[in-house]
Amino acid sequence: MATGGKNLTSFKKPNISYWVREPQVEFLNKLLDPIYVHFPKERFEVDGTISKVINIPFGEACNLCAKVLNDQTPQYYSPFTKVHYCTDCAEADDTTQKGLKRYKVQDTVIFINAPLKDTSVLENIDEYKIGKNLKIKDDEEGTQKHPMGCNGRAACKDGPRYIAINCRPGKLRGDGYVDFC
Repeated sequence: MATGGKNLTSFKKPNISYWVREPQVEFLNKLLDPIYVHFPKERFEVDGTISKVINIPFGEACNLCAKVLNDQTPQYYSPFTKVHYCTDCAEADDTTQKGLKRYKVQDTVIFINAPLKDTSVLENIDEYKIGKNLKIKDDEEGTQKHPMGCNGRAACKDGPRYIAINCRPGKLRGDGYVDFC
C-alpha cells in the first residue's frame, strides 16, 4: 500500500542456507547460478557451510625410524604434521612412563590397514571426524581415561580410542561415527 508516494510494504531478503561437502560445491554452484542470473545474489541472505575433506596418501618412509613404507604395508598417518609412521613406532607403548610420554608418537594418527583392495576409503574423508590435534599442556601428564561408547563391545577398557573415519551416515548409524576401544 502506498500513501503520499511512499511504499509502506517491505519484504525481508530470502535466505539460502546450505551445508555441503567440499566435492559437492561445483554441483551446488550449477544449481544456484541459474537463479542468480534472474535474481542477483545480493538480493539473498546466503548462509553457507562447506565441510572440508581430506585424502590420505600412502607413506614412503617412517618419520622416526626411516623404515620403508608403501601401499602394501600397514602404517599410520598424521594429518596435522603430514608425516607417516610404521606400526612399530606408532604403537610403541612404554608403560613405565605416564601420560603421553608413554608413546613415541604423541599426535593423533590415522591407521591405514594396508594392503587395501579398495583405496577409495582413503579419499574424501570428512575433516571434522578427525578432530583437532590438541596437545596437553607441558605441566600436565595426560590420561587415557575418558568416557567412550565402543561400538565393538559393551565393556570397554581405558586406553586409546579408534574411530572409523570413513564411515558414512546411513540406515544403521545416523551420525556416521563408529569407534572402538
